[in-house]
Amino acid sequence: SSGINAEYGQIEAEVVVIDPDLTFTAKKSKVSCKTGKNGCKIEFTVTKASGEKLDKKHVKICKLEDGVATNCNHIKGNKEKEKYNGKFHITFNKPSRDVAGVYVCVVRQRGKETVSDPVRCSCFC
Repeated sequence: SSGINAEYGQIEAEVVVIDPDLTFTAKKSKVSCKTGKNGCKIEFTVTKASGEKLDKKHVKICKLEDGVATNCNHIKGNKEKEKYNGKFHITFNKPSRDVAGVYVCVVRQRGKETVSDPVRCSCFC
């Protein structure tokens, strides 16, 4: 098991690699959710240097708990033919206090996982 030190703690995974072919960009580094406001969204853009499109089944967004990527969510993506254009997100329709925390995007390729920098989510609930 290896990990990546981040401002918010240690990320643990079976195999964590830095893949120079992948670039992660969070739409916002901090997201604020409010009770009663629909559409609280955490979004990442993931691009490959090769230009190849990512399949959404290889991408997940996870909440960090005690530095471990858990509660991984099936993501939604902006569809472009059968592959996705690199924009992946999760949406909290009715946010509550339990959505607050730190989230990362994880891409699995060739049996290895690459993890993004974290995004902090606050909930004013």
